[in-house]
Amino acid sequence: MHVTHEGGAIPFEPVDGKTVYHQKKPAASDVWQVPVAGGEETRVLGPAGQLQFAVVADGIYFIELGPPGYAGWTKGNSLKFFSFAKGTPEKVFDIKYLPQIGLSVAPERR
Repeated sequence: MHVTHEGGAIPFEPVDGKTVYHQKKPAASDVWQVPVAGGEETRVLGPAGQLQFAVVADGIYFIELGPPGYAGWTKGNSLKFFSFAKGTPEKVFDIKYLPQIGLSVAPERR
């Protein structure tokens, strides 16, 4: 079934099963949402690092990349939480080293 209108990559479906969250390309980019039943795509947040967001029941954890540094490494990266209720992201903590691939959240959120 085709859900997005302009393509997408890295999809996540939250526990309610009503919305798909995705990035438009397999690279650092904004996170978008689209209803599974059809409808308009909406930008939620971003940019987030490539494969570096995870949807939970009440929001989205994502890695916000800092500006490029020496030899392409970024500095000033942080893990943020975007609350669906508040509609704004808040910094959880700074990250010195980026994960190689993906981001996931344990049930107890540790």
